[in-house]
Amino acid sequence: MRSSRTFVEWLLSSWATKLGSLALVVTIVVISVATGDDSESNRARRHIEGSWWQSIEQEGGPTQALVSFAEGGVIVATANFPGSSQSSFQGTWTQTGPREFAWTSLSFVYDDAGDHIGIVRVHDELELARDGQSFSGNGKVELLDVDGTFVMELGDSEVHAVRINPE
Repeated sequence: MRSSRTFVEWLLSSWATKLGSLALVVTIVVISVATGDDSESNRARRHIEGSWWQSIEQEGGPTQALVSFAEGGVIVATANFPGSSQSSFQGTWTQTGPREFAWTSLSFVYDDAGDHIGIVRVHDELELARDGQSFSGNGKVELLDVDGTFVMELGDSEVHAVRINPE
């Protein structure tokens, strides 16, 4: 009888060890998932977030912008388009490929008297450099009336940007 009890104790002890190992594996998997995916796609998503100094080559001459990408797909930008008074741009961005992104943003345009006369809508597609410190791409600028109805396209633009890093 003693040997059968010893066998049962050994069996229970063995199962306890296996269940403990299984619990450890499950815990490691849960922690790995909770701390985030480190795939190239996720690293790129993290790398686009931040603020950028952007140069824009377009019809009517070059201009510059400050663009910030926030977690959750929010974009805020300020551009120095010559000859216009306008609000900052606000919009949304999404990842379209491993290092590829697209965004759409809107800005209100005002005349010299401060009256709202239209809306500028910008669509850009970009590719993030492998080091995450610059991007380039193409965009288009559209003019809308005050109600948001399309009026005209201003043409294509070429964009280049460098990350603004803390100093």
